[in-house]
Amino acid sequence: MTFIDSNITRNFLNTYFDNNVNSSRLISKVNFYNTYKKFNFFLKNYYSSSVTKLNENLFRDFDNIKTGTGYNVSDNLNISVNYAGQFFSDDKTFQIKGTSSNMAYLSSLYDGLYKGAQINSVINAGYKLEDQIGERDQGPAVSGTFDIYNMNVYDFLVDGQIKLGYESLDPRRNTLIFSRLYFERASDDDIARNEFDGLFSRTRKDFYFPADNTTKSQYGINNNIEKRIETIYRFFDRFDYLISNNVGVVATVSPNYRNITKENYYIPVTQTSQPSIYDTDIQELSVNGDIAMNFNYEKIDYQIKAYYRERDEKHFLINPDRINGNFVDIIQNNESEKNNHSSVFMLNSNLYYNINVMNRLELIGSAAILKYDTPSEDNYDDRDEQGFLIYLGHRFNNLTNLLLTTSIDLNLYHTVYIFAQRSSNNNWNRVLRFTSRSYFTPSDWFRNVGVFNVLANYTVYDFEDVISTVKSYSFRQVNLKDSLIVNFTKHIGTDIYGEIKLYERGELKWNSFSQRPINYFEDRIINPELNYFLNKSVTLSAGYRYFEQKRYNYINGERVFDTYIRTTGPFASLKIKWKQNSRIEILGSYDYYRYGDETPPTESSNLYINAIWNF
Repeated sequence: MTFIDSNITRNFLNTYFDNNVNSSRLISKVNFYNTYKKFNFFLKNYYSSSVTKLNENLFRDFDNIKTGTGYNVSDNLNISVNYAGQFFSDDKTFQIKGTSSNMAYLSSLYDGLYKGAQINSVINAGYKLEDQIGERDQGPAVSGTFDIYNMNVYDFLVDGQIKLGYESLDPRRNTLIFSRLYFERASDDDIARNEFDGLFSRTRKDFYFPADNTTKSQYGINNNIEKRIETIYRFFDRFDYLISNNVGVVATVSPNYRNITKENYYIPVTQTSQPSIYDTDIQELSVNGDIAMNFNYEKIDYQIKAYYRERDEKHFLINPDRINGNFVDIIQNNESEKNNHSSVFMLNSNLYYNINVMNRLELIGSAAILKYDTPSEDNYDDRDEQGFLIYLGHRFNNLTNLLLTTSIDLNLYHTVYIFAQRSSNNNWNRVLRFTSRSYFTPSDWFRNVGVFNVLANYTVYDFEDVISTVKSYSFRQVNLKDSLIVNFTKHIGTDIYGEIKLYERGELKWNSFSQRPINYFEDRIINPELNYFLNKSVTLSAGYRYFEQKRYNYINGERVFDTYIRTTGPFASLKIKWKQNSRIEILGSYDYYRYGDETPPTESSNLYINAIWNF
């Protein structure tokens, strides 16, 4: 997503560039808007380019531009002449070089008030030229939007939106129908409030894709066309009710329906082999809702919440007369194998107890059950999943210079496949974690942030005793991070970041709670940096980065050193800030890569630039 279709009128230039040993990336955004008497002009451009450095460089480029000149016929009406273009090329997967879209169009914009409500309406009409993988289509394109906000209807606050679009790019068609209705109302005494949001959309997009050899030979084409129609109905309703000054209830419900129809312009006629393409339809219906009770007292905040979601997905073969009748039943069965039905029930609660102004206890717990069913007898993905989480934490804030949080949490997850074909994957995953964080700022020139973490992760398969290929395993880790910022004078300061991480993986015997270690790693990071503050706007920095990972294997129960990976090198940066939050940051570094095995050493230079100019 880009800002191209937004209504931003702030002028800015944003450039981001990153070049390292594995990839390069450039992103540039330009937004310019200006007025002269009754005329206005705008220019928006978003450009991105990336290169992946493998045995050969693979690139992806995208450019999106929009510009126009308008004239204010009145205080509420503007007429403009505009151009919008998109250009895309990519050679990472298949060749789509030269894919582009160009459109010149007239536009009228109305922006005004009606009985206190904000009204915005746009109508566009123009001509579009589009290239896709070597195919060029062109034709008229029209679109329009109508928005109304904050309209009062019998004490209901109402928002409404309608979007319509049509493009005739022979032989392709693109259409859009979108509507949204939102309203809310609170009771006179503010005890109750209701909020509703409803949406309907129907989008058709036709696009080219490379034709297979059979289609090429039968129809004399290089590219086929897929017509994709997506229809969505989505509703949301929320009801808030205040039982007392301290107790409230919130309930929501949201039904959703989505239908996706895919039809191909050309389907090959086959006699001995199943066609690779055919027309399909996907229907998805889901309903979810929750209800929560909130209790707010002087020292205690408590919430208990129940959530439920049910979802049904069905896949169909449509237009079966377009394919050989010998393959209809096979394809219908293949599509029906994708059908699934799932339901989720979750119960959670949050408790916050303020012991005093400096100490708070936090207790969070949740339990969830997922049921996933597939009606097809040939699909063995049916499973039940159970999840449990409990979190206990303490927060200390001396209200001056120290914030300390300490927590312990336990996460349990059990996956059970119903059928024997997948039951070898049945397992329990247990994660126990202890975390402590400290933020110490005794003065405006000194700050220290520390994190200490201990984690134990155990994955135990239910049937490892009878299935030799399944092995339970463990992962244990200790991690210590520390960041120190000290400004010695008005012009001199330092940043130091250090981290130590020790972790071990092994095979696990849960019943006896014993393990056989497989490998062990030690990671160390130290990044000292010296800063020179020329003034409030300019900062010069230089430092050194050091990373080392030592790897060990276990042989006959003994830890034996295997190899290491080491990355070191200097870096320097320049940061400049000026008015309207404009800034530029340039970071350059040179890295040396060393290895403990026979891998030859390497070196690389890196450059990072981020510039934002608001004008």
